[in-house]
Amino acid sequence: MKTQKTEPVRPVYYFYGDEDYLIDRAVDGIRSRALQGGFESMNYHTYDAKTLDAAEVVTVARTMPAFSGMRLVVVRGAESLKVAQVKVFEEYVRSPSPSTCIVFVARGAKVDRKSEFFRYLKAKGGVKAYRLMEEDEVCRWIVNHVRGEGKKISEAAARKLVAVTGCAIGDVKGELDKIVLFTGDREEISEDDVERCALGIRDETSFDLAEAVGKRDVAGALCILSMLEGEEPSKVLGAVAWHFRQLVKVKALMEKGAQPYRISQLLRMSEKNVRRYMATSRSFSDSELMEVLAGLSKADVDIKSGRMPGGLVLTRLVMECCSGRALRQA
Repeated sequence: MKTQKTEPVRPVYYFYGDEDYLIDRAVDGIRSRALQGGFESMNYHTYDAKTLDAAEVVTVARTMPAFSGMRLVVVRGAESLKVAQVKVFEEYVRSPSPSTCIVFVARGAKVDRKSEFFRYLKAKGGVKAYRLMEEDEVCRWIVNHVRGEGKKISEAAARKLVAVTGCAIGDVKGELDKIVLFTGDREEISEDDVERCALGIRDETSFDLAEAVGKRDVAGALCILSMLEGEEPSKVLGAVAWHFRQLVKVKALMEKGAQPYRISQLLRMSEKNVRRYMATSRSFSDSELMEVLAGLSKADVDIKSGRMPGGLVLTRLVMECCSGRALRQA
């Protein structure tokens, strides 16, 4: 579905998925096309699916807009609509008001794609899924966004940012906006800019933490971790995860017989850091590195879901990595 201003506004949309930022942008785009300046508040209505009265929403949708060509109704949390509510909306969408646009927004993947309601809207072309992008897609998005700001960013810097923020565009953009301001009039955003602005912790410190884990130095790793107290746990985890991903790349190239200078060229890092990674890589077997990456992924979910306090998640992760225990726990 296009979001160009020339595209006519449909009477009904259904947006769903995990990419909240892009969904909100799509809704904002419809709002800018559907509502006329000066009368937005009179013709814009939002409802929460958990508390709404479906009959009331339909009544509002069938009311002529005030001093405007259209009325906009947004139903958020549509994945929570009950059967009785869906039946009311099913009847409406088969004969919607031509002067109203109603947008159903469902977060996450919990959408009943087999329901008659969903299938009917999909057949009419009003359904759009907004999934989380893969890392490569997010990196391309970063490059394009930065270009729109009149700047450039290296691929290595973009990947480092994704390692810290994850792939949710809203999180990426929040950090990227800070970096753009941080770099001022400079045209290019470097890895150092990402480290200094987005990571919130020095690259050297996170490198030391990764090294201590590699040496199975529990006391040393916990000491370094304590120095990072006060930093956002997700950023600490992102910094450490970035180092372990680099470690995996260096180790893979070593096993192919690549020399330090060649690895430096391929990964765009200094030979000094390459040699440091090479030394650390000898502390891990391939399977152990995969276990560490699995543990980092699980820790990321635990922190972002709020299952455990971030500091406790990091402490547990460090202790498990240092002990060499399998990290893929339920």
